[in-house]
Amino acid sequence: MRAAVYGDWEYVLYVDKRVVDAAVSWILGFQTAEGKFVETEHYIHTPLDSRMSDQTPDSRVAMTAHVLIALNECAALVEGHTRNRVVEAILSGIKYLEAKLNMIADTHALAIAVWALHLGRSEQLQTALNHLMNQIRVNTDGLPYWSPTEIPSPPVKKENQRLFRGARLYTEGDSAAVEATSYALLAFLAQDGVSPITDNIVLWLQTMRMSNDGFISMTDTLVAVQALTEYANRARLADVTRMDVRLTSPSDPSVDQLLHIRNRSDISHSHVIQMKRVWAT
Repeated sequence: MRAAVYGDWEYVLYVDKRVVDAAVSWILGFQTAEGKFVETEHYIHTPLDSRMSDQTPDSRVAMTAHVLIALNECAALVEGHTRNRVVEAILSGIKYLEAKLNMIADTHALAIAVWALHLGRSEQLQTALNHLMNQIRVNTDGLPYWSPTEIPSPPVKKENQRLFRGARLYTEGDSAAVEATSYALLAFLAQDGVSPITDNIVLWLQTMRMSNDGFISMTDTLVAVQALTEYANRARLADVTRMDVRLTSPSDPSVDQLLHIRNRSDISHSHVIQMKRVWAT
């Protein structure tokens, strides 16, 4: 609903503020005195059960962090008494996350909590970032990422003294890794701007894209696109990009295409090249 207020599509998608007010008020009803948020008993969206269940302390942290992110983004859309309740709920939720910070073992939950603490202007943000850095992983290419489990790099094949990176092969844990790393990217961009570590995080995220142009699932793709867009805006990539990309194929000599990328429309446009044979087919 927060996205519905963007000027680019306000005449295509519109959500009445009364609907936002009612939705926010409903969400606030699930916050406990401790500051955490709990799931409704009527929740039936099973694909997210593993991340949003209320069975472990880390899952409760992740749930609370997700809700705090949403409340921070929607706070400007509500007014009056509801606005005051939102502010109080955010403060209470931030205190809960701060109290649990040293006990968060799950990297995925920690990354979400760090971004929520940033949005809530927590005084413990630097401590949270230090915890996040302590849980960093580095793949065989030297690229950093955050994941509860190790994520292998895409396969590489050497042919005619040249290295060819193979297609991304799905492994369990990819989705959580993409989402956690995307939240980490947002946090480090907000804290330090564009830096060598954010550059390398972006490179790692690019290795996780699937053949459909997205990432693993809808949830992690949304966060990854948000983080990559923020990186592109800060690095002014769209304004300075000027590339000539030549595409050839060792298995199909007829493929020899030169692509000219000069402006924003070229970057966002999908370039499709037909190939008769590709590696691994």
